Amino acid sequence: MIIPGALAVFMPVVIGFILSSKGLAGALIGSLSSGFMLAVAMSNAGGAWDNAKKYAKQLGLNKTDKDHFDATVVGDTVGDPFKDTSGPALNILIKLMSVISLVIAPALKEWQVNKDTKAIIEWEPKSVGVGVGILIVMLVVLYFIQRSIDYGYGVKRKEVEASIAEQKAKSEKAEKAAVAANPAAYKALKNLKESEKRGAIDKAQAEALLKALNNPVAAPVEVDPQISAVASTTMEIEVKTSE
Repeated sequence: MIIPGALAVFMPVVIGFILSSKGLAGALIGSLSSGFMLAVAMSNAGGAWDNAKKYAKQLGLNKTDKDHFDATVVGDTVGDPFKDTSGPALNILIKLMSVISLVIAPALKEWQVNKDTKAIIEWEPKSVGVGVGILIVMLVVLYFIQRSIDYGYGVKRKEVEASIAEQKAKSEKAEKAAVAANPAAYKALKNLKESEKRGAIDKAQAEALLKALNNPVAAPVEVDPQISAVASTTMEIEVKTSE
């Protein structure tokens, strides 16, 4: 929220100093009209999604139509922040921009209003220079903040990917160990599933499965040839040393 907050605070200052008070008035009018409509839409939509879940639960769809109810739960997950946070926050945003504009109003009057004719001076050099300087500093700071955020997300993403790969490796290892403990049972189960897909359960495969479950026979342990060669070489060295 650092970048959106900084834009909300500093953009009225930048617009006011660069585009004069007329530009700032236009920005405030645009933020007021668009922010008000968006806040009302968010509040109404969030309330509708929230009530949709309650209504679906009252109808008993959480038991009869699970997919329908799950969809209303997703809507409620989005609707609650819309109704309780995003909509009201836009009202605060409008007030914040207006207050900041009032704070810089004396400086705008001092620099951009001709004391003799009382006319607004557009593109006043001192005012434009301050506005451009604030804009450049803000963009540079926000750029480095965004880079820091992206770096943090990248580190977290790598950690999550490593954790997923580790869990996947453990799962595959456990599955291989389970198959090696009773390969005949897994083979019979696989054949039984294939016969079920064809529309008829094979009685012989079912009997083979029961037999394999009652009399489990583990698969022979496979020895790595390289390990075996190293072990035999070590034994030969030990025999020669003893001789």
